[in-house]
Amino acid sequence: MLVYGLAVSGLVALVACLLFPSVVWDRFVYRYFWGSTEADALGHPVNGITEDYNLISTVVYGILLAAAVYLIHTGLKRHGVAIDLNYILALVPFVLYGTLARALEDSFYFSLPAAYVFISPQIYVLVGALVIGLTMLARRLDNRRTVAMLWAMVPFHCLFLVGGFRGGAASEPAVLSAATLVALTVVLSAVVLRREGVRADTPTFLAWFGLQSISGPLFAVAYWCVRPGAWGPESAVGWTLHPGELAIVPALAAGATLLVWSPLRLLARERKTLAPMASGTGAFILSGHFLDAAATYRALDFHSYGEKHVLSNYLIETAGTALVMFPMKAVAIGAILYVLEVEFRKELGRDALLQGLLRAALLILGLAPGLRDLFRLVMGV
Repeated sequence: MLVYGLAVSGLVALVACLLFPSVVWDRFVYRYFWGSTEADALGHPVNGITEDYNLISTVVYGILLAAAVYLIHTGLKRHGVAIDLNYILALVPFVLYGTLARALEDSFYFSLPAAYVFISPQIYVLVGALVIGLTMLARRLDNRRTVAMLWAMVPFHCLFLVGGFRGGAASEPAVLSAATLVALTVVLSAVVLRREGVRADTPTFLAWFGLQSISGPLFAVAYWCVRPGAWGPESAVGWTLHPGELAIVPALAAGATLLVWSPLRLLARERKTLAPMASGTGAFILSGHFLDAAATYRALDFHSYGEKHVLSNYLIETAGTALVMFPMKAVAIGAILYVLEVEFRKELGRDALLQGLLRAALLILGLAPGLRDLFRLVMGV
């Protein structure tokens, strides 16, 4: 029913935009949703609209995220997929893929309309669809078919790396990024074929495709760091790299994680009910969100970046410093972990898939923006 409801709602919105463009499109859809995407892609405000999120878009995207979690849960449950710590770890390369591609978009790597794909929330849809599709295929492909699928993904990635590059398909960054992708695919294919007769589990299967996904974007980011301003508008030339942030931001995140998780671990020895909250998975989720807090703090307080999210921006402006992100994350994520791992553990324990899916979603919501901001800082974009 939810699928039909979303489909009908989308169809009604489309028809309304076509019949009443000045009211529905201009005054609502463009103003609160698409205008910020266009401003982000062009790198400047459009018709007075900036790339920042607004209250309406934040609420709508939150509702759509909840609906997506429900639909993904239904689909995975039907196929008997389990989400454990190994599965969550296998998602990290895909998070890296999305954040690397997003950082490249910020550097104006992609031409229009390809750039629109790598702006939030579209990038979440792309990566999410990729992960879910590969998860569904994991149990159906033997090793030889897995190799065939790896090579089938090469044109898909090259469509964006080469075809979407604003400097032209024959330009050095695009060609070398694609060559890196092909080279890693050759290596992965050899690894898979050496396991003849041993079918990979779902996390291992996902990890192969995740590593393949990040190879091209990772090379492109490294290329930019060696040659800043290698593409994009003339204003990109002279942008200042901040390579030191590659050590500073993770160090701050690790310190904050230890500061919160260590006492929680000690407390869990006395109160056994807190043990799930103080597990390795809990520490992983906390570290992802503290990475976001650390990157935001360094970007805003030291490098004059701006904050796009409504609530975070309000708290930072009220406190006068982005340091407020650390206690905000500690309280918010700590409360959510308490609800998931302690308060409703028995109820969620009856549905391990839902519990795992909520953990994965919580991690991604912190790790993805944190990595994106970190790469932007390092690249100086």
